[in-house]
Amino acid sequence: MLSYYREEDNVFQPDVIYIAKENTGIIRDGFIYGVPDLAVEILSEGTARRDKTIKKSGYEKFGVKEYWLADPIHKFIDQFILMDGQYRLTATFTEDDRLVSATVPCLAIELSGVFKDDL
Repeated sequence: MLSYYREEDNVFQPDVIYIAKENTGIIRDGFIYGVPDLAVEILSEGTARRDKTIKKSGYEKFGVKEYWLADPIHKFIDQFILMDGQYRLTATFTEDDRLVSATVPCLAIELSGVFKDDL
């Protein structure tokens, strides 16, 4: 399934998304015509700057409720929650932590398994 959001000349295609059951109407013909509830970007040398600036600003403007920036090299995830139309960094999780989503019911991830070195 391809997902994207267009803002002027910018196209946004998150690495991972979550769409709540009540919002599945935005999924049509293999595309997403709307805003997911959660967007996740996995940072790489080639994408980090865009993910932290242009995409973060775009997701904020579109109204994505929760945004994660995952850094596999430094083994952390920044969790941003949309509050009053602006993202607030609510937590930075490391490989020793358990990330609990503020948007996705029952989503809790033990990051020690995510950041394992032998994957």
